[in-house]
Amino acid sequence: MNKITYLCFLFVLCFSITGQAKTIEKTSATSTMASEIQRVRVDFVNPLGYTRHLLLAFTPDNAATDGVDYGYDALNIDTLPDDLNWMIEGGRYVIQGVGAFENTKYYPFGMFIANSGNIKISLTALENFNEPIDVFIYDSLFDTFTSLNDTDYTNMVTQGEYTDRFFITFSNNSGLIEASAPNTTLAIDDRPFEHTSFHYVNGTKELVIKTNSTTVLSDVTIYNTLGQRLLNRSKINANKVYIPLTDTQTQSSIIVSLITDDGRQLNKQLLTR
Repeated sequence: MNKITYLCFLFVLCFSITGQAKTIEKTSATSTMASEIQRVRVDFVNPLGYTRHLLLAFTPDNAATDGVDYGYDALNIDTLPDDLNWMIEGGRYVIQGVGAFENTKYYPFGMFIANSGNIKISLTALENFNEPIDVFIYDSLFDTFTSLNDTDYTNMVTQGEYTDRFFITFSNNSGLIEASAPNTTLAIDDRPFEHTSFHYVNGTKELVIKTNSTTVLSDVTIYNTLGQRLLNRSKINANKVYIPLTDTQTQSSIIVSLITDDGRQLNKQLLTR
């Protein structure tokens, strides 16, 4: 081997070793970063029984934000008729990367239902958290929290799009949500219903709802305080309705949701005992 060939060999060898060292260093750094990312994995089972897997990832170095971040957020590219997604700046995502974990933060879901029926939201895994964290589903319609650490969130959901009703939270303090987004919880104008009366008749076990002559009821739905639908009466087209309730439906407290023929809505919590 002549001198020039030998020097070329040494150059190639050094370059190869340096390249391998940089690759190993980069791979090690990537592996370390991946092990530091904290993950919350959630499953959504739609009314047809199909499962959507969702991931919320916290970056301890605040590499991502609550907005759209290229490389950290994954758009929903499917067109499922019944689906649950993260809502980021009006878009639908299946993976959301955010900054460092804080138990005061909350993140909105978008639930899109074409087939009315039973749904389920489950916490399937918590990864890379040094200490246990609490995970809740907050239902802003009823101001209720369901601890996913203890149970799955289940409900009967009617057809529609719910983009400001369901949130994942890490504290059961609704004041945190109201303080930063005061229009998310029961933000319904009830002034058109100022002459509407609710009366529960113990003798006949009927709920009587009466509105003024210019307000026509289209739909009445009754929920329990867990947000589970007890019954629905649709296509009423009247300003007075009598709704029989069973013993299981006449709990100490129920929530009545009214919708008029022109789309106005009112939610009212009533004591039945």
